[in-house]
Amino acid sequence: MPIINPETGEQDYVDVRMLDKILLDKIFLVDASTKKSVAIQPRFEVDVTENDKPIENIALKIVTVINDLKFHVAENFSLSKFEEIMSQVVHEDKYIKLEDHLDFMYYLQDLVYKFKKELKKQNILLLEHNEEHKVFDGIGIIYNQKNNREIGTFEELIINVDKFGDVYHKICYYFIPKTNYAYLEKTPLKFVYYSPERKKKYEFISNKDEVLSIKEKFHFPLSDNYSVKINDFDESDPYYSTITEFLKDKYILTECINTGTFEKLYESRYKLIEHTKKEARKKSIINQFSDIEL
Repeated sequence: MPIINPETGEQDYVDVRMLDKILLDKIFLVDASTKKSVAIQPRFEVDVTENDKPIENIALKIVTVINDLKFHVAENFSLSKFEEIMSQVVHEDKYIKLEDHLDFMYYLQDLVYKFKKELKKQNILLLEHNEEHKVFDGIGIIYNQKNNREIGTFEELIINVDKFGDVYHKICYYFIPKTNYAYLEKTPLKFVYYSPERKKKYEFISNKDEVLSIKEKFHFPLSDNYSVKINDFDESDPYYSTITEFLKDKYILTECINTGTFEKLYESRYKLIEHTKKEARKKSIINQFSDIEL
């Protein structure tokens, strides 16, 4: 639908055959696992094969390959709306780019949201600058990284990308029994967060044999040497039944935050640690005798 030119009174229109020639700004995201910047290029696409029919819609698309996987997402909107936006950029907001127009930014943001959602299905977490990814619907377990023994739990994790594109990790509402605090002085730790609702587990491992200094009472940041690896988490995982069982006590966290006392939560998480140790011992015994011929 043509737009009236406010200066000449004539009708302006968008030549759809030229849309794919428009080079939009690249969008820079950050891979939470590799901590590297990922540039994606949105493009216009219009189906002009059916020349007998008037074109009513156009598409913004992202087509790219990440980790040898091809991703293709699109955001469709009406040609008339795009002509309206272009008219405003050309005649009214002459000092802003198309990508900075508020209405067009909405379509771009929706496109990026769809793109990131598709990547999450493949366990790739891309974040924008100044974006926080918070996971609080599961339970985390803290391990001695050398022998893989459970020594504590935590309730939430935060993966944050700052305005410079740097990635930070934070562990929240952790619990380590007092008898295990000596480990922190000499033992490298591994952190795994299990989320049945998202069907994901987030594993944080340091690439160095370092020891964390835990000073804050409820949360602490992980060092830059830690990176996150995301995998699927479902009924086939040996921890699945245990995590889902102890998630019934998750509501206690809100109560503890409101009252300032965490004894009820600590009691539940202590039982979780003891339960996982018991299950590990049973599995070890089974493995020892599995190869014996009767």
